[in-house]
Amino acid sequence: MEQKKNNALIVDLGPIAYQAAWDLQHRVHEAKQAGLNADVLLLLEHPHVFTLGKNAKKENILVAETVLQEQGIDCVAIERGGDVTYHGPGNSSGIPYSLLRPLS
Repeated sequence: MEQKKNNALIVDLGPIAYQAAWDLQHRVHEAKQAGLNADVLLLLEHPHVFTLGKNAKKENILVAETVLQEQGIDCVAIERGGDVTYHGPGNSSGIPYSLLRPLS
């Protein structure tokens, strides 16, 4: 069985605001669905931010809203499942995009 080789695109975004990275992830996903052949790996980290998934309860953020505002900490609602997740400096992420095809 002959295997196809895919190119991989590794993008080191460094520190990037959560919403900007989230928007980019959606664009990469759309490009993959439209036929982008290369696999993509996004490397990044965010400034202090809390994400709130579909099941999130704001009261699970155990810091007063005024403190978040004073510290410039964003809260971003996203469409994934889960509750509240913290992301911040030093918390590096690697987000892979690869189309999985059925084995023949």
